[in-house]
Amino acid sequence: MHAHVHTAPPRRRRRAVAAALGATLAAGALAPVTTGAVLAPPSAAAATTSGPEEPSGTPVLRPTTGTYLDGTTTVEALPVMAGDRVAELAVDGEPLAATPTPATARLLFDVGSNSIEARYGSYVLVNGERVDLDRDMVSERVALDVPADWLVQGANDVRFVVGTFPTSCGDNYDDYDVTEVSLELLGEVADGSANSFSYAFGDGSCGTNTARVQSADLEFDLTQDPSATTGLTAELDTTTLENGAHTLTATTAAGLAATSAVTVNNSAPGRPRSPRPTVRSSTGRRRSSRRPPRAATRRRGSPSTAPRSPRPRRSAPGRRRSSSPWARTPSRRATSTTCSSTASGSTSSTATT
Repeated sequence: MHAHVHTAPPRRRRRAVAAALGATLAAGALAPVTTGAVLAPPSAAAATTSGPEEPSGTPVLRPTTGTYLDGTTTVEALPVMAGDRVAELAVDGEPLAATPTPATARLLFDVGSNSIEARYGSYVLVNGERVDLDRDMVSERVALDVPADWLVQGANDVRFVVGTFPTSCGDNYDDYDVTEVSLELLGEVADGSANSFSYAFGDGSCGTNTARVQSADLEFDLTQDPSATTGLTAELDTTTLENGAHTLTATTAAGLAATSAVTVNNSAPGRPRSPRPTVRSSTGRRRSSRRPPRAATRRRGSPSTAPRSPRPRRSAPGRRRSSSPWARTPSRRATSTTCSSTASGSTSSTATT
């Protein structure tokens, strides 16, 4: 007798499972959160992971963080704010013997598609000090570094001079256009309102364009004293420090500090690699001592390596020529003569050749 087991149809089973799952999800959504975890927005998370930024006005310190140092290294700090000079350079809190250096100004201008070519040798004079335009410049904003000790408080003269290059028609001037020239020093943009906005330099093709000029004089006024704000530079002998992590610090007169985390690595120099010795064989050839010479042994059954004697040459078909040097001398047939003497009763034989 077989017992019959009745099962629910598949559709009813699926509906029951779906209803139970929906009830579970609804209960979880309505239940209060008791874990206490708070999800911070991405911006807040980024703010907590990033380190504190250095305040504006801190000097520019070189070497920068992450640099490996050895031997004697130049450490320098440049000021960035007018009137706030760099007062001290230190390593691990110990001051370094440093020398004041001038700040750096920048002369900026735009060059159009008609480029400045380095081969012409054009240049700029800043209060009589020359700055060469020693690279090709085209469709860009050019920034030339100018030491602040070239500048003065008040009016500063800037002169553009166009160079020449020899051609078939004589010395030809470089043709280029310059616009929006400015002079900046430690956050101050010098007053250049008396200058033109654009300048067309050159002479066209071999002097055909007389509207272009071969030089131009500009003037910029500075309100600050360029010599009042200086940086510092020092030579650091890293051999006096232990290998490992160290901290460089540059501090201004106002107390603003810049730091660089560097690593000193003055490892001992490696030993020079010695060459392998060489020996000479009996024949005078050089042989490396890397592998000892093997004795010349003859394997059993291998052909002999001894040189074979040359085969004798044949003088005529079917006859061999002797290899002896005596065989090449013509031979004479030996004859014998017998003389008899009846008186003495003796017989003598004389061989003549």
